[in-house]
Amino acid sequence: PLRLSSSANAVAAHAPWLADAAWGLADRVRAAIDALPPTPGSELHGDLSPDQVVMATPESHKIRLIDFDRSGVGDPMRDLGSWSASCRRLGLDPLISAFLQGYSGHGIPDLRRIAVWEAYAQLSSATDPFRHREPEWADRMCTTLSLGEEALRR
Repeated sequence: PLRLSSSANAVAAHAPWLADAAWGLADRVRAAIDALPPTPGSELHGDLSPDQVVMATPESHKIRLIDFDRSGVGDPMRDLGSWSASCRRLGLDPLISAFLQGYSGHGIPDLRRIAVWEAYAQLSSATDPFRHREPEWADRMCTTLSLGEEALRR
């Protein structure tokens, strides 16, 4: 299920000065998702990010995915959007193109769909800096919302 309203409410509760930005982003993301043509669903990790991918063993080329508490079925570009959002927040932009290049061996990634789901993931994670007690949580929340807006402009 989409958590746009609860994500915007959480931002508003923790950073009232960002409430309008959060609600505006939620409205634009909802409209962008509604405008996407239907696609067959696929299995999703639900919260794919670099910290959810670990090496199977030291010196191995095999990986393991962890943390499937948000797994489900949905738009396959949703996981790519989640990956992209996390990489941008972490300053790991090169991992986005590398991941998309690897993905393209199994299908052509839909960059517009990825951008919409990236915006969704940014809004969904906007309160993470507060939850993780980061000293600069307010600035990080603002940056995360801005990254969501940037994704929608792609």
